[in-house]
Amino acid sequence: MKKIFVNEIIDNGTTVQGLAVLNHTVLTALKDMYERTHLDKIMFLAQQAGQPIYFFDRYCQYIVFVQISIIGVGFEGALSMIDCKGDYDTALDQYLEYQKNGWDVGDRTKFMQKFEEIINDKSGIQAELVVKDAVR
Repeated sequence: MKKIFVNEIIDNGTTVQGLAVLNHTVLTALKDMYERTHLDKIMFLAQQAGQPIYFFDRYCQYIVFVQISIIGVGFEGALSMIDCKGDYDTALDQYLEYQKNGWDVGDRTKFMQKFEEIINDKSGIQAELVVKDAVR
């Protein structure tokens, strides 16, 4: 089973969420999730933007939200990984939570698209979240 390091794991019974907020943990997670050439492209885009960028992706059973900023030689990042455990009601509840928190409809749609990708993926590949450098 693949392992992804995060700073905190929140399990509320319906979802499991991993949060990485320390820059070195975010970088470690990104390196574990992406091939070097793909990660280099992400970093290049972040550097060219000159402001924080964010995107949604998926990794195994997790919907991933990444926000990174590269100004000069400095890196700042945050990463959230959520497992809706294959349950549509849970994913829709999360969608509504994001709506309540003011997330753009396009971002909420991307969240649901990633959930659909996970549902349709029959590979069975799973990842385990592991706390490293806990922040609480």
